[in-house]
Amino acid sequence: MTPEQQQLHASNNRFNSTVAEGAAVGAVGGALIGYLSGGTKGALIGAGAGLATGGAAGYLVAQNNYTQARTEQNYRTAIADAQTQAAAFQKDATLSETVAAQAMSRAAELNAQYRAHTISAEQYRSSIAQYENTIHDLDAKNAAAQQQISALQKSIAVTPASQAAPFRDALHTIEQDNKRIAAAKERLRQVTLSAPASA
Repeated sequence: MTPEQQQLHASNNRFNSTVAEGAAVGAVGGALIGYLSGGTKGALIGAGAGLATGGAAGYLVAQNNYTQARTEQNYRTAIADAQTQAAAFQKDATLSETVAAQAMSRAAELNAQYRAHTISAEQYRSSIAQYENTIHDLDAKNAAAQQQISALQKSIAVTPASQAAPFRDALHTIEQDNKRIAAAKERLRQVTLSAPASA
């Protein structure tokens, strides 16, 4: 893995860790609510529902707090979170473009070596295979961006227009970076498809 691929993978792992933390908190909260309303069976159902809900929205806590209770502190926290997320997606988009450019360059080198009969089709495919994991990481990034976009749209909907500009700016940035990530992912897919078939 190149350093850029490692950074993308680490970023994806941080996202998964945050979702897991949200899932754990959701499961405990759901179990407590379920127990209070339905005893042991209710606790199990509540834990399951809380786990699913917490996992799906683990990293969106600041936006959710803001949309639930529109206090000044929650507003500032939600803006800071939105700006942090936008910066992270911007970095990931740049990394994904770098990895895609490196992959295209590597594919051109491998193609020249293959045509010169200095490497086999198997060696070509083996060298290109490393990009499959990066494609999976970028799939996860696109999904995370969609969740963040949805959360920001909710924040914009409940925010007076005069105060929504920071959310709109973050939304625009994430939407654009999500497109950049998707385009880089498509270039990586083309690279993985460029490997010659077995002889």
